[in-house]
This record gives sequence, C-alpha cells and structure tokens, in this order.
Amino acid sequence: MVPRSRPLFAPGPFFLSFWPSPFPLVPADFVATLQVACDAKLERLQRFAAFSWEPELFTQPDASTGSEHMDHMAIVFSWPLAEALGRHAWEHKPEFLAALRCLHAFELLSNEFAEEDQLKRAVKAETKVYIAGHIPPVLSSYSSTDLWQKKFVVMYWHLMSTYREVIAGQFFSHIHRDEFRVVDLKDSSPPLMLFASVSPVRDNNPAFYKLQLRKGQLSKIQGFWADLSKETPEFTSEYSAPPSLVESLSNLAYRDLAFSFADGSDEGEEKWQKFFAQSAVQRLGTTLCDNVTKFDAVSCSECIGQCRERAVCTLLYGISASSKQYCVEDQLWKKHQELKATEELMTVAEVLLFSVALLIFLGLCYLQYRRCKARRRRIGEDLSLAGQVELGPVDESNESNESNAAA
Repeated sequence: MVPRSRPLFAPGPFFLSFWPSPFPLVPADFVATLQVACDAKLERLQRFAAFSWEPELFTQPDASTGSEHMDHMAIVFSWPLAEALGRHAWEHKPEFLAALRCLHAFELLSNEFAEEDQLKRAVKAETKVYIAGHIPPVLSSYSSTDLWQKKFVVMYWHLMSTYREVIAGQFFSHIHRDEFRVVDLKDSSPPLMLFASVSPVRDNNPAFYKLQLRKGQLSKIQGFWADLSKETPEFTSEYSAPPSLVESLSNLAYRDLAFSFADGSDEGEEKWQKFFAQSAVQRLGTTLCDNVTKFDAVSCSECIGQCRERAVCTLLYGISASSKQYCVEDQLWKKHQELKATEELMTVAEVLLFSVALLIFLGLCYLQYRRCKARRRRIGEDLSLAGQVELGPVDESNESNESNAAA
C-alpha cells in the first residue's frame, strides 16, 4: 500500500504563533480528504486530562459547559498545544475542524476507541494520519506518574501498532518539555513527540513550534523559545530538526538515539547534552543529579549515573511507571549495547567465515578448471590420433594385390 501524498486531517505546512496575532491555522489551498465532525465545546477539549481520572467524575454537573452528564468524552487528538491556543482556535471553528484530526466520542462506558473506525477509513483511503493531542498516553517525566489509565494506554498503543502503516506522526504536549517516547517495538508506529508550551511551568521557558509537512510527511520541526530571565524576552529560534538530532521521524532513528545517550561514546554524550538542554528549553538547573528517580532537566545541571539510565528508560519504555521500572530493573537501557557488541562480533566472524568459504570455493573452482583443462587435452590427443589413423596415406600396391587375388 502506497500512501497518498496528502495527509488525512492535517494541514499542509501549519503554523503556531500567539503574539500579537496568530498565523492562519489553515493554508488557503488545503482541502481535507476526509472531515470528521467535532461537536464538543472547547472546555471539553481541555478536559483531555480525564484519562487519568475515574469515569464517575464525568457523571457530575459541569459548571463550565452546563452539562449534567458526561457518559462519554469528546477526545481530540487535534493540536499539540491545545492549552495555548485557547478560545482563539474555537473562533476559527471551520478551519480548525477541516485541518485537524478530530477523533471524538471516546466511549468510557464501552472502553472502545471510536477513532479506530477512522483509522480503518484511512487505510481504505490509502492516506496518512497525524495524531496530535494534549495529554499523552505516557509516563510523566516530572511526576513519574501515569497520565492515562492503564486500559486506555493499552488500547492506544495497540491501535498505533495495528495501524502503523497510516500513522505518520504522534504529537502531544502537557509535560511542557521537548521529549519523545519510542516504545521499543520493531513494528511500532513513528515515535511519540512531546512539545514544550507557551505557558511555562517549573522554571522552564515558553516555546512554540512550526511543523512543516511535505508530500504527506513531516519534513521539519522548528522550535522557538523566549528567555524570561531577560527584561524584554523575545522569541528566538531554539532548534530545527532535522537535522537537529536525527534526520528522520522514524521509530528506529529515535530508538538508536535514545540508546546512544548511555553507550559511553563521545558522539552519544554530545547528542545527550544537546537533547538535555533542549528538553528544558535552554534553562538548566544547578544540581548535579546522579542517584535520582526523576528525569528533570529543569532542576539538574547534569544527569549522570542512575539519572541517565532512568532517563533512557523513560524515553524507551516510559509509557507507564511499571514499564519504566521493568527497564531499570532489567537494565534494558544497556542491553542494546551488549546486543550491538554481539552483532559486531558476529559480523566479524561472518566476514571471516565468508572469506574462508570464498577461498575454498575459488580453490575448488581452480582445481576443477585444471581437471577440465587436462581432460580436454587428453580428449584432443585421442581425437588427433584417431584422425591420423582414419585419414592416413593409402598403400596402392597392397590394394592392387588384393584386387588380383579377388579376381
């Protein structure tokens, strides 16, 4: 199946900006290949955090919406920075709906993802889907707590694996940091990207992003940040990827990047320092962190030892507290190094074995060539002798005597 170039429910290049007036949410030439109605109010979109709450909380009156019951929630994988867009996005409702992937009617009672039907339609339409939202189905780096209920986490990642052919990207925010989650599976969809926010918390800095799509694929992520320690902070370029850290938005590329952070190489250390600074939006703490349980670039000036190990486990297996702990206890953060070393040894052995086999093969070919050449020489000699016998000179006197005798 070859996806079409136009992504489903996503704009061409789309831009986020909030001072003093936003850029257009939707390019003028964008036409959605499939539009999904979203009848939820903005307040409900902001309550995406409900996945970490108990369902009965949704049966209580909601003062902000006037709703007396919420037997299902309007879930929107729609915008990485939903909390920053605020009501302005809702003022542009037609464009907002046409450009964004609006997955609605998350049925808390039946525990089923209604958007699976939309993903099936994307498969049938042979097009790509970008999934974006506010609160991600992962482990929080700050609090080390699960952000979604376990059953919903399982559902989400099962969908990502099942429909990986049409998933072009996953974009979330809420944690106020630049991070990613790989979910270390060979057949999983692209990595889940986490973005910082224009509303800073915990001493980090505000940021927003410009995502550029080209031929249905994410071609560039450009981040902008403002240093609040200055008297007149202005937004400047934070980073641009690719090629900031990796050159492709692929699960394998980010998986290798995460493992490189703890492999002890100079290149891996350089990438780690760059990633660590970006994750806190250019404002590191002052504490040297070693034996810590949280991956916190805002408090830590450096993250070494167990801090680094837990950080890598967070990036690789941080979809829940239990999965991260499993990585830490089983030292999965370094098993890639052991596997890589084993693969390198096997590669050397395979090369040697191939070389020996090739020499043996060439030797046998040479011997066979010698044998064939000798055999042809003998056959040639035999044919030459036979020709001399059959084509030799005729004795006419003998023929005359034989004729007289016969007469």
